[in-house]
Amino acid sequence: MKSIFKDRTLIITGIGRSGSTILSKLVGSMKPAFILFEPALMKFIASFQSSSIFTRILFEDYFLNLVHGRGNMNFSDWSCMMNYETIEEIFERQNKLRRRSDAIRYINLMKPWWVIKSLEFAHLMALAHAHFENVNYIHIVRDGLQVVRSSLERGWYTDEFCNTDIVEQTYWDERVRIPYFIEDPQDRIYWPDWNPATRCACAWRNLILQANRYKARNKGSCLQFRYEDFIKTPKRYADYIGKNYNLTSTPLTLKHIDDISNFDISYQKPVDIEFIEEPEKAKFLSLNRRLGY
Repeated sequence: MKSIFKDRTLIITGIGRSGSTILSKLVGSMKPAFILFEPALMKFIASFQSSSIFTRILFEDYFLNLVHGRGNMNFSDWSCMMNYETIEEIFERQNKLRRRSDAIRYINLMKPWWVIKSLEFAHLMALAHAHFENVNYIHIVRDGLQVVRSSLERGWYTDEFCNTDIVEQTYWDERVRIPYFIEDPQDRIYWPDWNPATRCACAWRNLILQANRYKARNKGSCLQFRYEDFIKTPKRYADYIGKNYNLTSTPLTLKHIDDISNFDISYQKPVDIEFIEEPEKAKFLSLNRRLGY
């Protein structure tokens, strides 16, 4: 199974509330591509010593279902298959690809991109090379103060959120779990006592620094977009992605471009910087300014 993913894997990542969903809808609707929407398996990639086992599970239990036309048909869900292809295309594969061997022949003919949206994945980007040969990434970045604002509105990074809703592996603390992507031991010491805004700011900073380090070491394999630029000119980015990965826009892609273009981007007041505690505040502001915000 590892050879199926060679040169054909594209992972879309970023911190939550950074625009990864609308970017994934656009990319996933292009052809030829199949997209997985935040499979939990990706969070535990470090637990697999065998690349062949990991890629076999990912293909057989996740992607093969999509190829056969089996997936989420809930229209109210972002991961609904109809966000990425028409019902006619899905039914056609359901009728024609009756067996696994039919699906394999179809894959060998189409040579699709395997697109995976996996948030908070920056600390695992280098590790993924062991499982996906010549893996590619799109990393989306948003103004940190807006990410913190939007995350707080969702109720994220509270003690309850950290202890019950974080999927990835964590460091153990008797009060609150700490995500593995918090790499600085000092940050992990402060984490249990920080408020949700400061925790989110710390997570945003850690993930961007990790993605930037990967990008610097692996030139050409990671595209980085600013959310604010992407939503202003989505067609320009769709054309760029299509050219970079030899993907073709579909009528659904054009619909997503129109939806993004008509999206209300009226000003939303960012979180008050005073909600972010020291010593995180100074580090956070420094990186946010370096990114042009």
